Amino acid sequence: MSLIIAVAGHIDHGKTALVRALTGIETDRLPEERKRGISIESGFAHWQRAHARDEPLISFVDVPGHERYISNMVAGIQGARAALLVIACDDGVMPQTREHAEILRLMGISRWLVALTKSDRIDSDQLSGRQASIQAWLASEAIQAEVIPVSAHTGAGIPELGSRLEALAELMQREHADQVPGDAIRLCVDRSFIAAGDGLVVTGLLISGVLRLGDNVRVSPGGLPARVRGLQRAGQSVIEVQRGSRCAVNLAGPGIDRQSAGRGDWIVSSELHRPVSIIDVRMHEPVGPTSPGRSSVKPSTRLPAELQVHAGTTRVSARIAVITAPTAEAGPHHTWIRLRLARPVIAVVGDRWILRSSDGARTLGMAEVIWPVDATDGLRGPAQASLLQGLDRTHPGAWLSSALARLAGGVTPARFAAAWGLTLEQASAFGQSAGALLVQHAGGSVLLDQNRLDAVRARLRTAVDEWHQQHPESLGMNWTELMGSLDRLDTRRYAGIALASLQAAGALMRHGDRIFRPDHVPAPSAEDEIFRLRVLPLLAERRSRSVHELADMLAMPLGNIRLALDRLALQGYAVAITPQRYLAIAQIEALAAAAVSIADSGGLRAGDFSRATGIGRNLSIDVLEFFDRIRLTRRLGDRRIVIDKQALQRVLRVAPNPVPEVA
Repeated sequence: MSLIIAVAGHIDHGKTALVRALTGIETDRLPEERKRGISIESGFAHWQRAHARDEPLISFVDVPGHERYISNMVAGIQGARAALLVIACDDGVMPQTREHAEILRLMGISRWLVALTKSDRIDSDQLSGRQASIQAWLASEAIQAEVIPVSAHTGAGIPELGSRLEALAELMQREHADQVPGDAIRLCVDRSFIAAGDGLVVTGLLISGVLRLGDNVRVSPGGLPARVRGLQRAGQSVIEVQRGSRCAVNLAGPGIDRQSAGRGDWIVSSELHRPVSIIDVRMHEPVGPTSPGRSSVKPSTRLPAELQVHAGTTRVSARIAVITAPTAEAGPHHTWIRLRLARPVIAVVGDRWILRSSDGARTLGMAEVIWPVDATDGLRGPAQASLLQGLDRTHPGAWLSSALARLAGGVTPARFAAAWGLTLEQASAFGQSAGALLVQHAGGSVLLDQNRLDAVRARLRTAVDEWHQQHPESLGMNWTELMGSLDRLDTRRYAGIALASLQAAGALMRHGDRIFRPDHVPAPSAEDEIFRLRVLPLLAERRSRSVHELADMLAMPLGNIRLALDRLALQGYAVAITPQRYLAIAQIEALAAAAVSIADSGGLRAGDFSRATGIGRNLSIDVLEFFDRIRLTRRLGDRRIVIDKQALQRVLRVAPNPVPEVA
């Protein structure tokens, strides 16, 4: 891992000459840059000190100082953890000095050194005065930095600056020792070219993970698969590169050519290839003297509808929507906003993006990625702001736990992994530590809050118990009414999964849209008695009637007769052998006895069963398949064997005085 230091400042203040004096490397590589004498693209130089070969490599990124190339400056500082602010003695603080400092501060830079260049051009009194004025400006900007006069021309101050940079590298190495980002590969591409004999080469910063020769990766957001054929770091071929290092990567694979990757793309692990275009962020506004009066204007009236987002090394236009938040949740210098990007990007929690006006003339602030998941389960306004405010971003497990407590639909493991730059194995481990439950469903798998699911199960059981006490004659609680007893957020996914688990455990049962306890027997009503006397003779006939036939014969609506038959079954007078066909208890018991007898005689076949019982072939097949389902019998080819003679009695509810079979 190397320490990347952004060398920033106004144009013609000597940044490139200073880097060359420190490292011996010329960072202006383009012919136009050398011709015009200004930096257009960011240049990079590695500084491996001869006496500290085992120490972390220091890398400098020399960013262009002209206001026209601010977008290149922002792309260049990705991954920088310290700043070397360059100010010329003869000019002092200039417009791009201020803007560069503002952008670096918004990007989270907290360690600074100031190089007061061209010190050979002024006398000692002027130098002292310039140092004092710069220290005063730094204090007004809340920047703590040592000011070191240097001259790239004479070499004065260069050794002292070098020693300060080494001390800074050692300090920051200790500060970042405990930070462990995700292991998924994420490399931010800033340049690509074709190398003779090798093919496509991309250069950039490895934000997370370890990149190795032979790794299979994807070029995102396009998604093109590729293989790492070669790696270089600091100009040397290596077999792997650690996070935090700049490197060059030779990519190979079907379809890989000059157009396959370029600035703004990412080289990522497959699990990180989840580009998103709708992202919720916390916008931090510039503060201090360089942005007077900003906090006195409401964000919703100040922010434009469209702006430029500098995400990684890409620049993309976006429409924004301010997320309304209670006053207590909004600080004076930040705003919750939703970005709708013109094209998808790779985003990870904690990423910092610079926001600039659509014409590129002003820096509006920094967007800290909070929710890179493309959806918030339909939350809007204050509810959405409450979700964002409540997210614990200190740790992936804490973030997941706080998110699951507020979402109706949970989070998929793949999206959780991509949101934090994790491998799927890491995501699984963090999910377990957060107490999340992995649930499989028709659409795939989802992580849910275990405690919340348990609470929903308890509420469902309590609601059904109370319903039985208040409505003993009812078959069960209507599903819609049951959902009304839950919090709105729990009705989308938690309720269905909780009910399914309660059904699997035998704690609750469901007939149609009615939910009830397994031991619940609806108290017979007068209507039940009339219906039973009318329908049981029909159910006991050897020519069984379908539900539709019964509805026609009894002149009852189909929905009503289904409900009445379900009540009859729960009261122990009938059994449903299919959703469309019911039989009287005595009838099904007689048929089960016949099936056992025929099987004991040498084999139970559908034709033999139909002839022996006198029922039709279609009804015979329905009955035999019912016996298979309850594990009374098992089908072997064209015949069946009996495997459990007591199976029927375990599934039947028998009324105290069952009605005898009607021939």
